[in-house]
This record gives sequence, C-alpha cells and structure tokens, in this order.
Amino acid sequence: MLPARQCCAENPNPKYCSDCDTSYNSNQTECPECGSTDFYLKRCTNCAELDRSTCRAHGGTHVLTKENCDKLTAARITNGINITGILMCTKTCPIAQSCPHYQQHTDIERYGSSLPRCYPEEILYDTLTSRVQEEYDLDDVADQIMLNRFGVNMVRLLRGEKIIDVVGELVERVRTSPDGTYETWQEVNPISKTVEALDKRVQAWLKELAISRAAREGRKIQIQGSINLTNLLSDPKNAPFISDDMMIDVDLDD
Repeated sequence: MLPARQCCAENPNPKYCSDCDTSYNSNQTECPECGSTDFYLKRCTNCAELDRSTCRAHGGTHVLTKENCDKLTAARITNGINITGILMCTKTCPIAQSCPHYQQHTDIERYGSSLPRCYPEEILYDTLTSRVQEEYDLDDVADQIMLNRFGVNMVRLLRGEKIIDVVGELVERVRTSPDGTYETWQEVNPISKTVEALDKRVQAWLKELAISRAAREGRKIQIQGSINLTNLLSDPKNAPFISDDMMIDVDLDD
C-alpha cells in the first residue's frame, strides 16, 4: 500500500492577503482590511487519488479505460438493438442460454478490452465484409466506409430479427386503473420498426455499391425517367466532350 499524498492543487476560495494575512472572498479584488491586491491561496488538504496528483474534487478521478467503458455499456444493455457494433456477450442476449459460445470469445487486440463479444456476430461481420470486398473489388476510402457501415447494420438487422424470433412480433401491454381494474392489449414490437428501417438502409447501400462498381467498370447505368437530349447536346459546357462525328445535324424547317 502506497502512502497517502496531499493534493497538489490550491483552493480558489478563500483568498489570503499577502500583507495582513486576512482571509476574504474570492469575488473581492482587494483585501477589506488593508486594501492590498496581493493575495495567495492555500493548498488543498485532501489526499490525492491513487496514481493521481490531485484529489477527486480537483479532477483526480479515476481515468476510464476501454475495458471500463465496455463494462459500463454492457451493464446498460437490455436487448442490444441500439448497439452500433459487435454486441457484448451478456446474459441479456435472447439466446444466451443456448449459445455454445456464451462468454467464451475475447479479443483484446481488436476491441481493446477483455470483455467477451458475440462470436456469431463477429464471424458474420468478417465474412460478409470480406465477401462484398471481393465481389465488388472495393479500393477507395469512401467505398470502405460504406462497406463498414453496411456490415454493422447488417449485423444489427439480423440481431433484431433474432430478438423478434424469441419475443415475437406482437408484445402485450397492460394498463392499470386506480380502482384496481386493468386492461391488456397487443401492439407491434417496436424492434420491428427498427428492423424495417435497417432493411431499407441495407438495400440502399447495396444499390450504391452496385452503382460504384458499374462506374468503375465503365458500364452504362440505366436511368429511369426522361432526359432532354437537345439541351444536353446544345449545352456549351458539353461542347469540348462532343466530337464532330458525334454531332447530328437537324433541319428544323423540314
């Protein structure tokens, strides 16, 4: 056990006059006894926190590590649908009792803490992103960011579906009245709306990845709707890109 050390910070209140040693409030600019503006502050008498130079009141609180932050997050998890990443492996998981990997998988190098993670979700994320990377030949930074977001939301989507499989699409609600009576009804599981939103987001990202690949390969992209080719070809901005053999003469008098 290390000996206790005094806090090295100074208390900002009260001030002490350097001339007459009178104590006065820190809001005052001069000593009320002699009018001097010179003052000094006394050192804090509290003990400093362990491995810190100041006490808790002066900011010497415990510095949270990555593992501390993960433990705080894991303690607040109820179903994990809002966790934007690989889920911590906790007893709140709907398949915790039947999962063979429960509390078995840790990766300090990847996550920065020894807190167990969901091994099936990690395998899904790694396999999915690797397969899409290979299929779409992604190499740009923007594509990589899109791929990571796609992988995370796909994991969250399947996580939500897993919760719905266990809990069900309908949940029962109960309202109690002051007279002791109560009423029950069923409504759509709120997680269903999250799953629906994630599904649309995943489809949009798949479409963006397909467009990016088509643009890299120089293929034509079908555009739905109408385009005014006259305005397109007559625009002076496009003139440098139109060669003589691409021009079409149209006689409007005929």
